[in-house]
Amino acid sequence: EIANGFMLEIEQKQTGQIQLLPVAGGWQQVCNRFVSHYVTHLRNHLKGYMVLMVDFDSQSNRLSEVKECLPTELSNRVFVLGVWSEPESLTADLKQNKEQIGALLAIECLQDKRAIWNHELLKHNVPEIDRMPPELRALLFP
Repeated sequence: EIANGFMLEIEQKQTGQIQLLPVAGGWQQVCNRFVSHYVTHLRNHLKGYMVLMVDFDSQSNRLSEVKECLPTELSNRVFVLGVWSEPESLTADLKQNKEQIGALLAIECLQDKRAIWNHELLKHNVPEIDRMPPELRALLFP
């Protein structure tokens, strides 16, 4: 739902360049689906990128766990973002629903701001955002 809100906000400006994929159902399923369905696609499309969204479940090693499933040669084209604990914690904290939060995150991207991105439950994403290459940043953070 966060991704849906994000897409609804930026889709008008980036039509056709971003595709939202179905929910995989947990970080391990995200890894499994990425490996089984998208590794070959990224290897064949050298200008393609993936942003994997997972719940970090307050686990400091979650990012490294997800990255362990990524082929090394794709590590500079795959990025992992998500809420530090559970999305419901973020909705309670911000008093917004998930789609509204996604829209607010997109608006910040479009305006090159990071107030919500620097929220306690999202700030761990900043290093991943910062390592995005210019062409991906231009798409998500024009």
